[in-house]
Amino acid sequence: MRKTMTTETLTNTLEKQPQAPKHWVLVLTLYLAGIAMGALDMGIVNPARTVIQHSLGVSDQAGVWVFTIYTLAYAAGIPIIGKVADLIGRKPVYVLAIGLFGLGSLGCGLAQDFNSFPLLLASRVVQAIGGGGMMPVATAAVGTIVPPAKRGMALGLVGMVYGVASVFGGSVGSLVLDIAGASNWQWIFYINVPIALVVVGLGIWALPPQESRDSRHLDLPGIVILVVMITALLWEFQHLDFTQIASSVQDPNVWGGLVIFLALTPVFWLRETRLAHRGGDPIINFAYFATVPVATTLLIGAVSGILMMTVMFIPQFAENSMRLPSGAGGYPTIIIGLASAIGAPISGRLTDKYGPRLVLGIGVTISTLAGLLLIFWATPYPGFWSAAIAIFVMGLGLGFLMGAPLTYLILHLVPERDANSGQATLSLIRSMGTTLAPAILVGLLATSLGGLGGSVMAALPKFTPPPMPQVSATASTPGSGQTLNAAGAGFDMSKLPENLKSKLQTADVTNIVARSKEIATFMFDQQSAAMESSLKSQIESSINAQMAHAPQAARQAASQTAVDQALAGAKKNFSQAQADYLAEIDRAAPRIESTFQLELNKGFARMFWFYTFVSLAGLLLLLGVPSKREIDVKIAADSKDNNTVI
Repeated sequence: MRKTMTTETLTNTLEKQPQAPKHWVLVLTLYLAGIAMGALDMGIVNPARTVIQHSLGVSDQAGVWVFTIYTLAYAAGIPIIGKVADLIGRKPVYVLAIGLFGLGSLGCGLAQDFNSFPLLLASRVVQAIGGGGMMPVATAAVGTIVPPAKRGMALGLVGMVYGVASVFGGSVGSLVLDIAGASNWQWIFYINVPIALVVVGLGIWALPPQESRDSRHLDLPGIVILVVMITALLWEFQHLDFTQIASSVQDPNVWGGLVIFLALTPVFWLRETRLAHRGGDPIINFAYFATVPVATTLLIGAVSGILMMTVMFIPQFAENSMRLPSGAGGYPTIIIGLASAIGAPISGRLTDKYGPRLVLGIGVTISTLAGLLLIFWATPYPGFWSAAIAIFVMGLGLGFLMGAPLTYLILHLVPERDANSGQATLSLIRSMGTTLAPAILVGLLATSLGGLGGSVMAALPKFTPPPMPQVSATASTPGSGQTLNAAGAGFDMSKLPENLKSKLQTADVTNIVARSKEIATFMFDQQSAAMESSLKSQIESSINAQMAHAPQAARQAASQTAVDQALAGAKKNFSQAQADYLAEIDRAAPRIESTFQLELNKGFARMFWFYTFVSLAGLLLLLGVPSKREIDVKIAADSKDNNTVI
């Protein structure tokens, strides 16, 4: 039974609320700086992903954990840090969160100096816990530090800073790599350290203390169960082969993760439900899922998180489609940032006028259109304009989704006393989407990498063995032509040394020709050694047969003279053939680059199909979102129940 709030009670409540500090602009700036730092680091690593993987010697599947572990810890940090802030106050917790973020950034940078992938992952966890804590604390603080007349503007600014910083992270990463050099990727993390120190210092001096506290305890067991559930799902997707689903699910790593997730789901539900009934503070209040409007709003939040994480792979896609060097793919994300900056304020105005359902409908429709453009235009016909236009449309759709409509819905659909809890639940559900998405997306992208080497080998020019009249048997030298022929796509790539395998796996469209020439040179060297050995063996056998009765020293001298004479001509012919073949590779560069582009884009196309299906799912979920008229009726009813006038 809802308590009646009289006008007198409302007045007394408002009088008790903390007043905005006089230097609220500085305080707001400090909170926005923290939000921007945390959001930037969700994308700043993107252009350096392949560089980091190659530097630390890890695979694509392992390298994606640089993203995944950050988003997982970020999601876990939201309720933990937020609840601690309710218990001891926002100021000390926010300063601590900034400090953790700076410390984690320092550790990430040191990971390159110590050549340690585990140190990088551990530091990303520390960094993410700090980043995950900054967002809810800053958002909650804005409601009290900004004068009432400007709070709507400030909350909109919080959303815009978070969204734009998330998108522009890739561009900042590319800029840092350009300045410091791709081999000095630690600076994308070190750049955070002095900023964090400045914010911590100013925060200790300028941030106001929080007087009111929440006495409810932190649901630590619920957090642990939820993190284990999400990690189990991540482990499953990490080992799932999307090209062979039927056989892949038999892998214990796949079904084991699913079993753990399914086993813990009812345990988590029972704990959170009972905690809510006892008046506690659950991580996820399942009562929200009992009403269709709130449940669909939360699910659309997960959809928006998945769509946002697809942007994290745009730098690599842009490098391939626009033929950019490694590390420069972050710059095209400026296009997404500009489009989002256009869409976000428009979505806010449209939400006030027409309601959130229409705005969300526009957002998921534009996102679906972006997915179709990427699938049917940008991936099969790679080029600057096809990629730029498609990702602009993607950014525009995200601008409508990550702005005001979801926050508006939660604030008006849950009871007023649960507004903070509802907003925290929305943030957590969205973070779960951003956590699971990378594992799925990298699995889809990896499906194209298996055939990439064979396709590039098949695109190489056909090799014709050079004439070697010095020895008649030379023409039959094993494998003298097959390994370099387009018909020789059957060449066992596992025979390549690890350094060449790594170069092929980390190649991009701007260096695939040069790396193909390195592989061809290696294969020539292998065949040259085989030719010399065969030539020497054949000549020695022939001399021994002809001079069977001659002294051994005479036979050896005759063999050496014959071998030297034969090799002099053979090596010259073989060296010329190698030079001619490498020149043919240069002439075939457009075909080789196009083959590489299209083969890699097959994996991106699978990613964009997933993006499109998720967008369509969001469109279907809108059926459960109330219209503006229905929301207005609810607001009027709540106002009447509270005996107040809005």
